Amino acid sequence: MSGPPKRPPIQIREVPISNHVPLVRRTFLSRFTVGAAALGAALTGGAALPSVARAASTGNASGHPEDAWFDGMKGMHKVIYDCTSAESGHNGWFFAKNFLTANASGYNMKDSDCAVVVSVRHFATFYGYNDAMWAKYPLAEMGKIDDPATKALAKKNTHTAKAKELAARGVVLSVCGMATQFFAGEIAKQMNLKAEDVNKELAANLVVSQAHMMAAGVVAVSRAQEHGFSYTYVG
Repeated sequence: MSGPPKRPPIQIREVPISNHVPLVRRTFLSRFTVGAAALGAALTGGAALPSVARAASTGNASGHPEDAWFDGMKGMHKVIYDCTSAESGHNGWFFAKNFLTANASGYNMKDSDCAVVVSVRHFATFYGYNDAMWAKYPLAEMGKIDDPATKALAKKNTHTAKAKELAARGVVLSVCGMATQFFAGEIAKQMNLKAEDVNKELAANLVVSQAHMMAAGVVAVSRAQEHGFSYTYVG
């Protein structure tokens, strides 16, 4: 009697590292890559994705003043888009636009009938800062983010226009404070600055005015679900 069929061996695909970073900045990027592992452990606790897609709606149960802004979002249909990577994080705004557009065309609803949050955390946090911060600090190098128009390292937040367009439609941005603090520390080492000063400047220069610096992105997505927001992972 033959045994169970053998499974084929697992294939491991190696992904080549991008070569667009100038040699002169490799020391910084090498140190940042090592530090990135620490950021990953600190912000995810070793888990890549949340364990649930949606938490039970409990209304405003937290009572924390830091979370009061969730209460001001009165739309009937609530959703938070959880953006975590530099490669895909900007898609949160595209998903948010689709959500508003589909509810308008398919359900004859106004934007105000929806409550939408785009959360940028982990390496998507880079998209939470305005163009001035991208010009002043090596954010594009840290995230290895190219400008699609030039195919070179971005000199500005290439999704500022989309963020402002969606903010005008009522979409609110949540920015990860832990990632911001980490980036500030790395920038301070590279540019011989005070980490506290860089952190304050980044927090004061978010990409849209309808933005909230949260203690951590993982806190933001948790609190949103406690306030009745559906959860959508962007990547």
